[in-house]
Amino acid sequence: PLVGGGAGALDAAAGKAHLALWHGFTPALGLSVLTLAAGALLVAGAGTVERVQARLAGAPSAAGVYSSALVGLNRLADRVTAVLQNGSLPVYLGVILLTVLALPGLALLTRTRLPGGVVVGESPLQVVVAGVVLAAAVGAAFARRRFAAVLFLGGVGYGVAVLFVIQGAPDLALTQLLVETLAVVIFVLVLRHLPERFEPSAWRLGQATRVAVAGGVGVFVAAFSLVAAGARTAEPVSGAYLEQAVPEAGGQNVVNVILVDFRAFDTLGEITVLTVAALGIVSLVQAGRRQQDEA
Repeated sequence: PLVGGGAGALDAAAGKAHLALWHGFTPALGLSVLTLAAGALLVAGAGTVERVQARLAGAPSAAGVYSSALVGLNRLADRVTAVLQNGSLPVYLGVILLTVLALPGLALLTRTRLPGGVVVGESPLQVVVAGVVLAAAVGAAFARRRFAAVLFLGGVGYGVAVLFVIQGAPDLALTQLLVETLAVVIFVLVLRHLPERFEPSAWRLGQATRVAVAGGVGVFVAAFSLVAAGARTAEPVSGAYLEQAVPEAGGQNVVNVILVDFRAFDTLGEITVLTVAALGIVSLVQAGRRQQDEA
């Protein structure tokens, strides 16, 4: 009954157990005989077994191999941590970007196709402005002086604003100009407390690696944007905004209507985040000044 109850707990369809002294010539009987015979041979040749064990005393054991594997694993972890967690923000960002290229980038390369009929530009002016933006971005990446890098970044932002104007979005262009101007001013104010030049990379392949990673991520983002735009399966929501802008919000400017009516809570949240960030920056600056005055 005890065996039957245990078997029933493990398998409901096990049925009743039957005990017997003889079950015939089965694999279980053969293994039992083999085990007893091996034990008898070891006892009979105990002296020989002891001499063999003495000779093999210096051979690697399972416990020794396990301990060595743990030590090697810890050393490997220390080296990987020293490379990936070395306190360098460029390294952290590079690891993230390489992960983006390795996972979704590989899937994008092997499982998707770019849509046909891609238009580079609707007018020659767009192509020219895009070329200027690209040149400014490359200049910012290769700039040796911080001030020059800020100017190049500002040129990128202003070029994007010009593209907005060409596309017939003056409100977006105005917003881009204001934000870009404010960013340039803040950068210039911060540059007063930083060295004039960027520190040269101690790694010989550092510059080439950064260019390769940045270029790869740029190509990935561009290809992903094209694929996403060509993989639409539903009607865009912009049509509903265009239809409801005047009757629901009473505004002809769809962008402003979206910001202050349809997505007002999003705008409020963004303003709140920027305000909190500004207050935090002011607090840090004031705390630094107080420490300097006390020193």
